[in-house]
Amino acid sequence: MAGEAEEMKVVGGLWKAENGLYIRPAQIDDQPEIEKTFVVARGIMKKNGNPNQWGDTHPLPSTLWQDMVNGNSFVVVDTGGAVCGTFSLLQGPDPTYARIESGAWLNSDPYVVVHRLASNGKRRGVFNAVFEYSEQGAKNIRVDTHRDNKIMQKLLSTRGYVYCGVIYLADGQARLAYQKVVTEAREGE
Repeated sequence: MAGEAEEMKVVGGLWKAENGLYIRPAQIDDQPEIEKTFVVARGIMKKNGNPNQWGDTHPLPSTLWQDMVNGNSFVVVDTGGAVCGTFSLLQGPDPTYARIESGAWLNSDPYVVVHRLASNGKRRGVFNAVFEYSEQGAKNIRVDTHRDNKIMQKLLSTRGYVYCGVIYLADGQARLAYQKVVTEAREGE
């Protein structure tokens, strides 16, 4: 039954979220639109008190390109196929998650990581579509965000992600670390 439900979510090669948005692997010709999405997202972050997480240049185009080449980059599109968000979904382990301070991960089981989640602000529901997609195929999801990213912290908490502690990026910057252990829904829920 679960397999049937997952199959029904794929429409025309696109994964369909409950909110009507679609997710597909990013393609090379998506890069300009992905880069524009990050420009808008950085502006939204600054406007909401988070000017330092990505500054004016992150993520770098070379990082976005590498995500695409490695098959880790995805786009969120509307019913017309227009890009309205993007993210990277990577299989752990993530080296920056090896050490966590002021807390602990919920478990040491294999996990996926959501990185570089951005919306261009044209459609509501990008965050929920991304995490609905991620939770369909993984039992453990980890994600980190900047201390000033209050929007992301609230959305993670609302979706059932648990604050686990502080991790450090390769350049030494601190990030708040979250994890969700996805459990199978019981019959009748």
